[in-house]
Amino acid sequence: MFEQIRAWLNGKRDYFRGVAIYIETSNDKSLAEVLAQGPNEYRKRRLYKELFALYEKLKVASDANKLAQSANKSAPNELPYHTLAAKAKVIQNNDTPVNPELYESCKREADIEYKKVMNKRAVLFSMADSEGFEDPNTEAKINDRSKLAIDIVTGYQKISDLYDRVNFVKSHGHLPDQGGIGEKEYISLPDHLVKLRLDNARKAYNKIKAKERTPKRVVLMQKHEENIKRLEEQWKSLKASLNL
Repeated sequence: MFEQIRAWLNGKRDYFRGVAIYIETSNDKSLAEVLAQGPNEYRKRRLYKELFALYEKLKVASDANKLAQSANKSAPNELPYHTLAAKAKVIQNNDTPVNPELYESCKREADIEYKKVMNKRAVLFSMADSEGFEDPNTEAKINDRSKLAIDIVTGYQKISDLYDRVNFVKSHGHLPDQGGIGEKEYISLPDHLVKLRLDNARKAYNKIKAKERTPKRVVLMQKHEENIKRLEEQWKSLKASLNL
């Protein structure tokens, strides 16, 4: 049915053929009756929406099924995890990151997620082990493997995105949605607020410093460092002018 829906989406999208596919795959009899009344703008859009949503669901299930089937193979060389491993390996070259601290934080987060998914993958393979006296293909065991396989497939995409972020940070020195570090703040700050803002920036920095170094916290710490440096220069200049 997955191939039929894909063919319909990529083809001329004959309305009544689409309705027939929907009726065959859906338990929503009331909507099926509405769609069976014939095409109009609303029903065409609704039919496309329903079949596309079903296609996306079946696609994830199809990928998960391939992964589950590969659990019985001794060398699953076509699994997506090889692509992820390649990404991780490419990152490990001799180029110096523009922002080492942020790079290491992003890399650590990606590596941790990678290990989690690889552990799930190992569990999946052990669940599909055909050795022993019990049948590994009972309905209950297949359902258990399917859920785990879907988690792994979605995990692959998340990890892929995380390693893409690592590569971006390595070259640019900031997160993809960050827009750079060291934004100009406090340029027009009144003299009587300089010391107060400096103290607040130091407190905020120390508070974050005591926590785990996630990428977002590293960004905030570096932002506070920039601000503290700038405010210290302002405060030093102000004290000199006032002979304090």
